[in-house]
Amino acid sequence: MSLELLAEPAVTPITVAEVKEHLQIDNNDEDSLLDSYIKAATKAVENITGRSLITQSWRQLFLKP
Repeated sequence: MSLELLAEPAVTPITVAEVKEHLQIDNNDEDSLLDSYIKAATKAVENITGRSLITQSWRQLFLKP
């Protein structure tokens, strides 16, 4: 049996705009860095908990013995 992620989720649990508002950041200089932090944190939480934070599509393959 194997699992295959069909497509990465199109959204993240929190947006760059929400992070910037919380941190009171007014410029766009670090948007790509903040986005990569959000994606890394999301993957870390999903790996630790074994759960998806955003709905995802997976394919499960069963091999004949």
